[in-house]
Amino acid sequence: MTASALVLVPLGLYMLVLIGLGLWGRREGGSLEGYYVAGKKLPSWVIAFSSNATGESGWLLLGLTGMGYAVGFHALWVVFGEVMGVAIAWTLVSRPFKEYTDRYRAITVPDYLEQRFRDRRQLLRKLSIAIILSMVAVYCCAQLVATGKAFSSFLGFSYVTGVFLGAGVTIVYTAVGGFKAVAYSDLVQGLLMVGGLVMLPIVGIAAAGGWDEVIGALETADPNLLRAMGSHGATWAGVLSAASFAGIGLAFLGVPQLLTRFMSAASGRELVRGGRVAVVCMVLFDVGAVFTGIAGRALFPLLDDPETVMPTMSAELFPALFTGIFLVIVLGAIMSTVDSL
Repeated sequence: MTASALVLVPLGLYMLVLIGLGLWGRREGGSLEGYYVAGKKLPSWVIAFSSNATGESGWLLLGLTGMGYAVGFHALWVVFGEVMGVAIAWTLVSRPFKEYTDRYRAITVPDYLEQRFRDRRQLLRKLSIAIILSMVAVYCCAQLVATGKAFSSFLGFSYVTGVFLGAGVTIVYTAVGGFKAVAYSDLVQGLLMVGGLVMLPIVGIAAAGGWDEVIGALETADPNLLRAMGSHGATWAGVLSAASFAGIGLAFLGVPQLLTRFMSAASGRELVRGGRVAVVCMVLFDVGAVFTGIAGRALFPLLDDPETVMPTMSAELFPALFTGIFLVIVLGAIMSTVDSL
């Protein structure tokens, strides 16, 4: 079997699993509650991985690895912000929100807002629609851009073909299986993402000759890559830059595609367990992505596009079959967000 065919094997299996999950999830689709929030029966592990896989889209595998490549240790402020955001959301938001939405029998965030504030004129619902439509449209476009880049970088497909292939499969299993299919596909995708982001930086650092060699290569390329405040140093510009990186964690407190996970939990106890899993998972996601980029900077210092560091490392450091697996991991990160949006 040729190398290109080996790359396609994991991709084909992955697509079949997603379609299978869509067909399996149809059993919950007989009611609105079943279709939109899986009957509010999901266990802790599914909620945790679904929440994190949804929050961490193509920007994690392509964007954050690229940020680690471009700015080095300064990108760790993103890790800090996201871990704090996840911890606060699961500690302070998840259980009260679950209790209120159960009380009002709400299955969407606009449902909750309308009933919680007795908005008989439906102004909050209309405002929610405007915000969600505009923001989700832009974010979906960004994810489909990442899909096109992934197929182009890994397989040499045209960008347009990659966009339509990724979008088509996602639409099918989401439309057929509803939220149950989405949540369980997120679990599969999240596990793949953890495995890839733990393996890739370890192999990359070893290929570069070890940690000392990586540090030496970064210092030679640009000493600012080793500084927590980046090129700005300990100045107001450096503090603002770090704060803006960390601020990405605020999204976990209010975006509707993540709040839906709290609604779908079987109980408040499942949310307590899920919070612990979510925090550990987020640490592995983000630290792995940043250090993948750092190792990639030492190995491939002249990349034109930093966001191609992860595809480049997977193609250069692993056999063809593993390259296909890493393509699946990138697509998993993207699709786990697009299906929820």
